[in-house]
Formats: sequence, structure tokens, C-alpha cells
Amino acid sequence: MYKTVGYIVNTHGLKGELKIKLQTHFVEERFQKGNTLYIETGREWKKVIVANARMNKGMMLVTFEDLKHINLVECFKGCRLCVASEQCDKLSDDEIYYSDLIQMRVYLDSDGSYLGEVSEIIEMGTQVCIRVINGDKKVILPYIANFIKSVDIENKKLYVEILDGML
Repeated sequence: MYKTVGYIVNTHGLKGELKIKLQTHFVEERFQKGNTLYIETGREWKKVIVANARMNKGMMLVTFEDLKHINLVECFKGCRLCVASEQCDKLSDDEIYYSDLIQMRVYLDSDGSYLGEVSEIIEMGTQVCIRVINGDKKVILPYIANFIKSVDIENKKLYVEILDGML
């Protein structure tokens, strides 16, 4: 089992650097030189070792050992970058990994009606929000106790309460 740490959105330069949209709070830990990560390439997982990582304009730029040319990494654009679950620390009861929220089905706590699916985690300064999509309908909800009523990780369900006019 794997936990998402980011998505590879593009290459950067000619020396195999990849631009990663982060989906983790543990940036320094996950992207430390020598750490093992996994790239989901469709049907298989490619094990990679971090050679170098740095922040640039809100994105993480990463190079991996033995992948130091653009021709070797271009095929990874759009892929998910993960860490093995056993490398993750156990969180307290009131914490959740971002990757556990992605694709979680969202329901209204008041009547159980389906609102949509979590498509993205958005960090806005100190505030974390979730983007919920249902077809062409989209809503962004703050991930705080006032809105998030219960989280069922095992069944991938999230129950929320929203204010009048938010939809």
C-alpha cells in the first residue's frame, strides 16, 4: 500500500529534474536525499531514490538517482509519486494523511445526500481546504471541525456540514 506525497506535473530543465505538486505535510522527511519513493506508472510501481530536492515557486523540484536526463523522466509527467505505507508514522486520532482524503466520497451530514468526491487538497497559508467535485459542480470547503463532521477512512467517506449559500 502506498501514500501519495505529490503529483509529477512537469519536467524542469534538461538534467532530469521533475516538478512535483506536493500532497504531504512531511516535505523534508519525504524528499530527503537517499529516501525511497515510488512512481505509479499505470500498471506498475517504479522505485526511485531521491538524489536532490529543492523548493521553487511552491513546487518541489526533484532529481532521482540514475534518472538524470530529461529523456529518462519525461514519461513520468502526470504520474503519482508515493511513499510506502510502512514508511509512514502512525498519526493521532484527529489527524489524517492528505492521500487518504483524495477520492473520498463526500456526504452532507444533515441528510446523507451525496455532495461529490475530494479531488484535491489546497493549502492556503495556514488553512487547508478540500476541493469537492461532482460532474461540473465544484465546491471548496475548509478542512476544519466546523465543516468536517466525521471521516471514515476505511470506507472512504467524509461527512460535512455546510452553511447556507455555499453550494
